[in-house]
Amino acid sequence: MALGRGLGLTVTAEGIETRGELDALMIEGCEEGQGFLFSKAVRGSETWRFFKDEVSPKPLSVGNAA
Repeated sequence: MALGRGLGLTVTAEGIETRGELDALMIEGCEEGQGFLFSKAVRGSETWRFFKDEVSPKPLSVGNAA
């Protein structure tokens, strides 16, 4: 994350599966992530429903993750 920030890039953590992993990343200042903690894999042809039905996940804070 430090390298990405030093280069002025947005860092996105991938493969977050547990609350512990999320907590550790948040402590380090990571603000974006993806993984099974948030949603199972979705086919590209089905992603439209996240926008159409407005069911995209809300950003997580330390107090509201699953």
